[in-house]
Amino acid sequence: MIFSLSLLLTCKGGNEVRDLNPMQPDSELALLMREMFDDAILLKQQVKAGEELSGLKRFEEIHQAVPTDPEVRGPLFDAFAQAYIESVRVLEESESDPKKYFNNMVDNCMSCHTEFCPGPKMRIEKLYLK
Repeated sequence: MIFSLSLLLTCKGGNEVRDLNPMQPDSELALLMREMFDDAILLKQQVKAGEELSGLKRFEEIHQAVPTDPEVRGPLFDAFAQAYIESVRVLEESESDPKKYFNNMVDNCMSCHTEFCPGPKMRIEKLYLK
């Protein structure tokens, strides 16, 4: 009986290995946001050093980039995206208090990520200037 049970258990599973949770490839929007995060780190360093700001390159593409979940795209997402774009423009054009405007830009990131895709919020919080 033990032999039969071990034979049954040995033969049943086979060698097939399946990924029960396959990873989706990164979307255009995810890749763009990672690049924007890297740009924001550079921008943060520039603000801290009192240097001329020259970090954010592709932020306006946020409206065209395809998200991982197509249902994300809609009026609410577009409003968050526009608020972010405006905060970047204000930061770039500010002649005083860039720290305030930089943190405002980060606030816009946090607001959107509170509503959509909260995963990166802990990483984004590290951008704030204190």
